[in-house]
Amino acid sequence: MNTFDARELIPLYASIEPEDYVKSYEPNRTHVKPEKVTRGSFGKSARNEEPFRMKVYQLVRNLWKKGVAFWMVTLAYTIFICCVTGVIVKNNTTLEVTERVTAEMRQNFSAYLADQEEAASRERFLSGEASLEAAITEDAKKLAGIGQGVLNTYTAADIEDAKKVMLCALCRVFSGGEFAGIKSITDAVSQPGQWWGYSAGMRYTDEVYSAALELSTIFHKGEPLPCAVDMVYAGWNGQEIVLRNQWEANANARYY
Repeated sequence: MNTFDARELIPLYASIEPEDYVKSYEPNRTHVKPEKVTRGSFGKSARNEEPFRMKVYQLVRNLWKKGVAFWMVTLAYTIFICCVTGVIVKNNTTLEVTERVTAEMRQNFSAYLADQEEAASRERFLSGEASLEAAITEDAKKLAGIGQGVLNTYTAADIEDAKKVMLCALCRVFSGGEFAGIKSITDAVSQPGQWWGYSAGMRYTDEVYSAALELSTIFHKGEPLPCAVDMVYAGWNGQEIVLRNQWEANANARYY
């Protein structure tokens, strides 16, 4: 049996130079390209060599992407809610302000009218105009009553006949003599049994009241009456009311 003696190899190894030995086992580095590691990444070698760090990186990256998307959606929703709320608040505020301003304007205008009316009333009171207007109105109502009584009594009578009866009542205030006790229109109208169809508080037409107001104004302002002040008697002649200065209708009587 042939045997191998390792000692026979010693001369072979001894003949190899150390430099040749190193060169023979040195890897060929001329064709190996270094891997490029980009900024912000671990690179292929890092991923291959450090799988735990790569997993952490991927986890952080995913969380970052999801977090950015979540906050962007949240921000957009918040902006939308703020816009809608702002529009609602603005509209409500505008309506509230408009109503408040309108109410204040109405209140101020009402106060202004009240002040103007008060000033006008004060001026009329100081000048005696207020009491004069009240007297004219009250006496016009009383005169209108006896004027309407004539129209209700005689169907052929008209507004001129009603005015003549009113004039007769005014003349009795001025005449004296038999009617010396009459000092006012109220005294003249309230004489019992003197006026056709008259009763206190009776209703009258606007036309009759207008004529009565005209005569009452003339009376209270001291203007001359359209007839002589002694025309204190009135009669119906079948066609119209006739005024005269005395009771008896004779040659000495004067008529209106």
